[in-house]
Parts: sequence; structure tokens; C-alpha cells
Amino acid sequence: MGEDLSDVIRNGFDTYRHNLKISIPFLLYLLLISAIFIPIVILLLFGGFGSEELMPLWILVFLLVMLSGFIFLAGAVGMAREATLEGNTTLGTMWTEGKKHYIRVILAEVGLFVILMICMFALLIPLFIIGDADGSVIIFLVFISVMIIFFLFAIALVYIVPVSIVVDNLGAAEGIKRGIGFIRFNTRDMLLISLLYLAASIAIELSVVIIIFVASAIFGFEDVIFSESEQYSDLFSIPANFIELVVLYPLFIVLWTRFYMGRTGKLSEKETEMAHLETSTDKKDTFNLTGS
Repeated sequence: MGEDLSDVIRNGFDTYRHNLKISIPFLLYLLLISAIFIPIVILLLFGGFGSEELMPLWILVFLLVMLSGFIFLAGAVGMAREATLEGNTTLGTMWTEGKKHYIRVILAEVGLFVILMICMFALLIPLFIIGDADGSVIIFLVFISVMIIFFLFAIALVYIVPVSIVVDNLGAAEGIKRGIGFIRFNTRDMLLISLLYLAASIAIELSVVIIIFVASAIFGFEDVIFSESEQYSDLFSIPANFIELVVLYPLFIVLWTRFYMGRTGKLSEKETEMAHLETSTDKKDTFNLTGS
């Protein structure tokens, strides 16, 4: 059966608290994105290049950023697995697990994207067909409810598939199949963890907005804060995005990894191994005492 959800959250948070280095893969990814995009922005602002001229470069950069992200993702899952089992992890694990699994994680995420897009269009088609029919308000509310549940399932899949690939050393197709099956047998808890992630993300966004508003009131930046300029709104989203990427995301990687390992027997296997080791040590100590 594995741990209860409350135990997963408590023990997972404790594991993350003692292994904050699990955030380093995401911090490195953020630094990589900055190192790639800043020169391009400089070219746009001061190099005399138009956005259309740099379009091929933008596409190349987008692909590079996406592909490199999966290396750090696989590495972070490997670190979470090691920290869950051993209580500690190292940055060497990030590179080892990242290089070992990133191709399979990339293929799995592409496959997931296609599957989720097909499912989304399948959900949208009935709404367009019904259109302005009688009772459309009720139908629309039902549709919104279904989409929220679908979104929660999508969050769970995006997390659990890379975890299954790294933890069980699976291929892309096997990882997707294992992830879907795992969610099917743990639906309630999976939805609750996804809901918790969504709530935490919203809470971070709101907290940043409140802090900015309070700071603006204290230092007199109301004109900037209440400006309708998209540049300012994008600028204010940076702190929230940073916290989510470097804190929230790795924390939930640990939670998903622990939840998956607990429900698939990986934690109990480790506990049994440790129990055997302790028993063997006790017997050896007893033998030495008797012999002496």
C-alpha cells in the first residue's frame, strides 16, 4: 500500500529540507536560459536586427532550451530518488541520471504532449457542436469541471511519467504506460497532490502580487504598479516564476518520487534491506561478544 498521503507530504518535505541541492538542477536550467536569451535580446535592442531576421535563431534557441531542460529534469528525479532512499544525494547523481535518461524523458514528454492535445480537442468538440443549445450554461459549467479534472490529471502525468522512467529505468512508451496505469490505481491521491501543487502555485503568485502592492504603497510606486503596460506585468511575474521553478517544482519532484516509490514497493524494499543489514550487524556483534 505504501505511505499515506499525509506521510508522503511530511516525509517528502523533510527529505527536500535536508537536500536543498535538489533545487540546483532547476537553478542551473534558469541560468542556462538567461545565458542563451540575454545575448539575443541585446542583438534585438542594439544590433539592428529585426525579430523576423532572428526567427531561425529563436526556433533553434527554443529547441535547445526545451531539450536541455529534460536533462536537468531527469537529473533532479534521480537526485530525489537517491535522497528518498539514502537520506542524502549529490550533484554527481544529477549528471549521471540526466545523461542516462534524458532521451527517454524527451520522447515520453513529446508523446504526452500529443496525447494530451488529442484529449483536449476531444473534450472541446462536443462544446462546439452543442453551441447555443438549451441548457448551454449548465453544459458549460460541466465542461469547466471536466477541464479542471483533466488539467489535474495532466499535471500528474507530466510529473509521474519522468519519475517512472528514472526510478524503474523504463523506455519512453513503457514510462507513459506505467504512468497512466499508476494514476488509474491511485486516482484520488494523484488528484489531491496535483490540486495541492496548483494551490501552492496560485498562493505564490498571489503572495508576490501582495508584496509588490505593499512595497509600491510604501515607496510610492503606485503609478508603475497600476500601469497597464504588459512589460511591467511580465516583470512582476519574474519573482513568482523564479520561486516556482527553483523551490516549488523540485519540492514536488521529491513528493511525486516518494509517492511513486512508496506505492510501487521501492521504499519497502529498501526498508527490508536495511532491516536485514541491522539484523546481520546485531548477530555479528552478539557473536563477537560471545566469542570474547
